Amino acid sequence: FEASAAAYNPAEAVHFHTVFFEDLTPDTLYAYRVGDGEAVWSEWFHFRTAKEGEAPFTFAYVGDAQNGLLSHWSRLIRAAYARDPQIDFIIHAGDLVNTAHMDLEWAQWFHALGWIHGQVRAVPVPGNHEYGNYDGNRRLSVQWQPQFALPVVESFDPSIQETAYVIDYQGARLIGLNSLNRVEEQTPWLEQQLA
Repeated sequence: FEASAAAYNPAEAVHFHTVFFEDLTPDTLYAYRVGDGEAVWSEWFHFRTAKEGEAPFTFAYVGDAQNGLLSHWSRLIRAAYARDPQIDFIIHAGDLVNTAHMDLEWAQWFHALGWIHGQVRAVPVPGNHEYGNYDGNRRLSVQWQPQFALPVVESFDPSIQETAYVIDYQGARLIGLNSLNRVEEQTPWLEQQLA
């Protein structure tokens, strides 16, 4: 199967939905499911909110999932989860897929993690494979921002919003950087975050 990136229009192909959970109580187990409000509902998912203040946490750090998404990536990430089902989040350090705008590869990436996506936070940053030719320009995957709801740094150019960001978690500061685009714009911001 091959798809033309130039012919792909995510607005015509699928619907993306984002929900922000607000005003949640720290260190609390929540259950949720997704549906149409009537007859069609997903299975139940559970997640625990972060503890307030400093506290130990665990995470998985992975990168370069891009090849063999269903044959290799699925086994790796499931083994990581089986080893520690209490992980708080997964850092995805770039190259989630091999071909930036290939919808099939994104579908396989999400399918490989299955229900784990519904229960474990994803902290992704783009790698060079999340960039590709689209309408004659090299750009971030058209699937990136619709699929991830990441913190937005308002001062950044829209081309890197949700690719460079900060997350504070139980006394630690996680800083995601985009090393492929507008590095000079991120440098003073990074210095400010580290200060």
